[in-house]
Amino acid sequence: LKLFAATVRTHLEESSIVARLGGEEFAAILPGVDRLGAVETGEAMRRAFAETGLSARYWVLDVTTQGATTH
Repeated sequence: LKLFAATVRTHLEESSIVARLGGEEFAAILPGVDRLGAVETGEAMRRAFAETGLSARYWVLDVTTQGATTH
């Protein structure tokens, strides 16, 4: 969890909120970010966490993203 938090923090604005939903699921609230920006941010976080090498040291992780937006 600490590695995940440190990794995603580098891709978020100070106003963003990330919360653990349960298990390995997280949600991010990105105020003022449009749909394309949210997709790009989610993909950047996914890619950065996948590149940490955590899965190679302990177990295989399938790192994916999903999104929903509102106006």
